[in-house]
Amino acid sequence: PGNRAKIGVFSKNSRIDPVGACVGMKGSRIHVIVSELNKEKIDIIRWSEDVKVFITNALAPARVIAIDIKPGEKAAEVVVPDHQLSPAIGIKGQNVRLASKLTSYDINIINESKYRERVSGLLTLKAKEPPKNDNPDIIADGEIQENTEKKEQLPETPADTIPENNG
Repeated sequence: PGNRAKIGVFSKNSRIDPVGACVGMKGSRIHVIVSELNKEKIDIIRWSEDVKVFITNALAPARVIAIDIKPGEKAAEVVVPDHQLSPAIGIKGQNVRLASKLTSYDINIINESKYRERVSGLLTLKAKEPPKNDNPDIIADGEIQENTEKKEQLPETPADTIPENNG
């Protein structure tokens, strides 16, 4: 109980709209429930087996751009447009908190600007990193081909006939 609730609904019959069936004609079904809950606002969300779709529906009215699911952690990072950050989070975090409870996922919301900064920062960082080559047996693709060609040009020489370089 509080100011707002979210419920997920579905129908086994594809011809029945679960949200419409729950609301009823002119809101007659949901009105009775709202009255019992002291005029609490109720968001009726279409349930989906696809977690990304379900989280997107649960965060309505905010528009979702992208979702990164971390299934082992039951966590999701959701990207929303800059102007949609406030509705996605809700008053005192209520929208995202209720969506998290409804979906059973820990939802972290970031705006598009921060997401783009993070992605461009990672790309810049990756471009600046020299290629890691800790194993001397591993050579870059171009070098492998070049060295292979040189090796094919060399005659076979027994190891004991190669002079040592002492200088």
